[in-house]
Amino acid sequence: MSSDTFEADSINKESHSFHFIPQFSSRDTDYQLNPQKFSPFLHFLPDVNGLVNAIKERSNHPVNRNVLVKVLRDQYEDLTLSDKQEFNIQQLKRETTFTVSTAHQPCLFTGPAYYIYKIFSAIRLAEELKARHSNYHFIPVFVNGSEDHDFEEVNSTKLFQKQIIWEEEKIGPVGRYDIGSLKKPLNDFLSVLGDGEKALEIAKILNEAYEKSQTYNDFILHFLHVLTRDYGLLVLNMDNKELKKLFIPIMEKEIVERKSEGYVVETQKKLQQLGYKPQAHAREINLFYFTEEGGRERITFQNNIFHILNTNIHWNEKEILEQLNKFPENFSPNVVTRPLYQSLILPDVAFVGGGGEIAYWIERKEQFNYFNVFYPCLIRRNSVLLVPKNVSKTMTKLGLTVSDFFQDEDKMIHDYVQKNDKKHGTFDEEKKKILDSWNNLKQHMVQYDPTLLAFMEAEKVKIEKIIDHADQKLIKVLKQTQETKINQIKSIRDKLFPNNGLQERTENFFQYYLTTDYDLLERLKENLNPLNKDMVVLIL
Repeated sequence: MSSDTFEADSINKESHSFHFIPQFSSRDTDYQLNPQKFSPFLHFLPDVNGLVNAIKERSNHPVNRNVLVKVLRDQYEDLTLSDKQEFNIQQLKRETTFTVSTAHQPCLFTGPAYYIYKIFSAIRLAEELKARHSNYHFIPVFVNGSEDHDFEEVNSTKLFQKQIIWEEEKIGPVGRYDIGSLKKPLNDFLSVLGDGEKALEIAKILNEAYEKSQTYNDFILHFLHVLTRDYGLLVLNMDNKELKKLFIPIMEKEIVERKSEGYVVETQKKLQQLGYKPQAHAREINLFYFTEEGGRERITFQNNIFHILNTNIHWNEKEILEQLNKFPENFSPNVVTRPLYQSLILPDVAFVGGGGEIAYWIERKEQFNYFNVFYPCLIRRNSVLLVPKNVSKTMTKLGLTVSDFFQDEDKMIHDYVQKNDKKHGTFDEEKKKILDSWNNLKQHMVQYDPTLLAFMEAEKVKIEKIIDHADQKLIKVLKQTQETKINQIKSIRDKLFPNNGLQERTENFFQYYLTTDYDLLERLKENLNPLNKDMVVLIL
């Protein structure tokens, strides 16, 4: 691939268009490169002008700032706020302060690297907005998805090729788990980290988080707090009674009128006409209920009765609304109503998410309109590829660039072998001569009998196949002579695109954090900017 497919911002950073990276879905690439295609499903386009409009309109949708500030102070009660965090919480009381939020499930020790990237994308976007709009203040907020009960999605992480797994038999919202059984995976994680200076730094943070926490949600809050407090990030747990009280009107409408499913399904049909598959499965009632046994079960509706699945609990409409108003903390939004909850609680102007998250948020515009909830500007987080220094050096020796590794591995190796064998060029020249000669012969034959054209074309196809087969044989021989370099290429590609997927979706961030002699978190903050729609490649 030619070098003009990327922009080198500095000696250690490159920006690559999604267009050249097949690991991104077509919807993800389209949203980055041609967001106008989605304009019927967006209230604001994901660009500077869209954010300006979002700021203007957000004031028409006030939030209960007093409750939000109180909840944040309660959650941070046992932690020491940084000056930036204290300032941000104070500013939240002002109507000219807005939030830039992102969210994720409570992955084990931050899970895949993109967990960190989305946080720093939100931090950087808040800074960019503040720089452009000095009359307002913008606060980065990370919503910890602690109500999620799919434990298998969050109970493992991969560090230096070793899978760390948290074994636990509990059910219900993961954030409410006690952390007694977390000790073993924590020790496993620390042993893989090693005993270097940075490893000991991370170990100290993790051990303190474990010792000072009762629940997994406490653990996540403590760990992220220490990592990001200097950037002013606020971590919010929405599994909270005071916040759920504010959400009662939305939940009541969802229970009684049950309109979300229709709005989402109708939008999904329109997106399907553009070639995009539905992202989230909407149900008649998009709420869960927390049972006394600790489970998180769906609420269903049959024959005018509301049932809690897998239990004997059932209510009529009056009874379930009484439960909702009396115990809102027992009700929990699912993936279809969680965005409503988030935008109702936070004065968001923008939500920063990954490709999958943006895909299901795009299905929500009409639902948001129905509930009269502000629909924020949807900004795709930065995708990041980290290239260790030793890998970069090997690439240079091989005469390869990062963009070379975006193509299919077999094709890449085939092209590399051809390019680096001096004799192979003559093969291509001879192939051209043969085909040129055949074309001359074809023209000569057709002059005598035009009906011979089809015969000559068919025979040409046979000749091309014979030549290509010979070429494959030659490439096989050449590969054997360049086996060491080919193995190096395969090794590099596996580090950049493990199992032909995105590195950020597989590897834990801290394996790269440990290998640098500078603060990689600070490096992320400096180099990420979700207003830049390219993939960021950092040479470590």
